[in-house]
Amino acid sequence: MSNARYAQFPVFLFQNLLIEKEKTLDTILVYGIYQFAQKIKYTYTDVAKNLIYHNYKGSLPVLLAKKINSQEYKWIGHGTDYQGFNVEGAFEPYEEEVEELLQAFEDDTDLIDLAIEFYQIVKAHKSLGVRGSFEHNLMQGKRLAADCNIR
Repeated sequence: MSNARYAQFPVFLFQNLLIEKEKTLDTILVYGIYQFAQKIKYTYTDVAKNLIYHNYKGSLPVLLAKKINSQEYKWIGHGTDYQGFNVEGAFEPYEEEVEELLQAFEDDTDLIDLAIEFYQIVKAHKSLGVRGSFEHNLMQGKRLAADCNIR
């Protein structure tokens, strides 16, 4: 059972299962994934590397992408030749890129908060073996947690 993956959710989320099966199951899964994500530990460096990776891939949530693109950076997003990957094919962004983003985190608390939440959702998806939209699970999960008065 060491490979068992699960996410917890409040039982009351079942209340519309017979009426709106698909929507209710989506709500339950989103809530469970979001709550699981909130418990994932992080380092600022890992958060920065995750943001850099998804920035190159064009897969950042809209709010986070707007935050990154609203600033002028010397290094972030400028490694367009290899997009953060080294010659062996491993993701290894420039140290200057990571350092510049770490400095941006210190200067902008909204940026670090959004980046941490995104990192946690990405890691939750990977850990739980879930496919789907990071942004959907992040935004809907945050809304559900607020509606349920849980954080």
